[in-house]
Amino acid sequence: EGGVFDLVSGAGGGDASEPLTYRAQAWAPFNRTAIHTAQDEACYIRVLMGQSLAAGQTDDTDTIIADTAIYPDHALMLDGSGDEGPRRLIGMGATGFVPLVEMDNGDVNPNKETAASAWANTLTREVEAATGRRITTLTIVTAQGAQAYAGLKRGQAAWTAMLEALDQAVRLCRARDLIPVVTAGAWLGSEGDADTAMTTATTVERQMQQLARQFAADVQIRTGQSEPPVMLVCQAAYTPAADIWMRPVQEGAVRADGHQGIRLVGPHYQHPYSDAIHMDCRGYNRTGQDLARAELAEWFGTGARAIRPSNAYWASPTEIIVHFDAPTYPMVIDTSGAQVDTTGLTASAGFVFDDRSGSAPPITAVAVETNRTLKITLASAPTGASARLGYAIQRTSGTADGPVTGARGLIRDSTSLASLYDAVPARNWCPAFILEIGKP
Repeated sequence: EGGVFDLVSGAGGGDASEPLTYRAQAWAPFNRTAIHTAQDEACYIRVLMGQSLAAGQTDDTDTIIADTAIYPDHALMLDGSGDEGPRRLIGMGATGFVPLVEMDNGDVNPNKETAASAWANTLTREVEAATGRRITTLTIVTAQGAQAYAGLKRGQAAWTAMLEALDQAVRLCRARDLIPVVTAGAWLGSEGDADTAMTTATTVERQMQQLARQFAADVQIRTGQSEPPVMLVCQAAYTPAADIWMRPVQEGAVRADGHQGIRLVGPHYQHPYSDAIHMDCRGYNRTGQDLARAELAEWFGTGARAIRPSNAYWASPTEIIVHFDAPTYPMVIDTSGAQVDTTGLTASAGFVFDDRSGSAPPITAVAVETNRTLKITLASAPTGASARLGYAIQRTSGTADGPVTGARGLIRDSTSLASLYDAVPARNWCPAFILEIGKP
């Protein structure tokens, strides 16, 4: 084992003066990763926030996947929520912890599976596999559909419900001599801001920074922890604007990554959908696996990062090279169709090119150039004043999001995390982005 070092001041039995010590384990020199865990008395708390996708809204026929507790004594939620499962509303009382399971709340547009169970259970499995230690987790969901960010921020109903749940969680942890440590918040929303004419990428970037800052402040004053929680942001897949180059929600999430404790988890265009906007239970479950991978890397490992284009340049008048920063190389163009439908993406792999001439040459091929780079080939040299390159910003048909016709792409890295629930591994897919690349 590696050395022991203090990271967080906790409150075992209500005493905030005792430091919480961590031990480093599972050193893997190839990918420079080490997993560390705390002493057994820690309870790791996480909060899932956002709109209807965070609440798990889907259709009546969809079947819940995580309806049975896998770690009934270690993956927990607050009691007193009835058929809401991990979802918390204002005024819900809590007298203890119960095993974390997903539930159907029975509404007309029901909330069923959230990302909570897959998040907690996958994280528990991965930490235990690496260290031999089974951690205790508590997961809280406070979400409200049909709300823009302004209706979900500090002072609004969903935020108040979150603070009530956090107060209950901290009180109950201390009563059981557990040190409450809030490791992460997660944001699964921003669809409500995509239709707003005044929304820009900077608008969303600042919203995410404020969300992360205020969440951390409200957490730390309750737990006494000295290390702030990370904010994990899932990039929305909703693309309502007719102008495909107006994607402020997607661009804002990318810009916020790495600032104010924010980590971009990745997109969710690759996950199954139940309607034009909402994922199905499988999609929410797989989103939870994505969150687990990010929290594992950021809180317990050596730092989380999503796939990002680090630079792009013209190799010739008709060829563009894009260099990617990614957790696991080589880069992959996934043409299997197993998760993302390839219809309409055969030549472009989800990339779009524009030179502002009104008649930009089409993309004829995308290929893996090296482990870290892709080469994009155009039909002819562009003639416009300045070029731009987009990825996963254009639907191939219709008005639905998701992996069949939504704005999506075929680019991922070689990350593969085995699922607890089915045979589909959790892959790390490339978020949507737009790059200005000048003239060749």
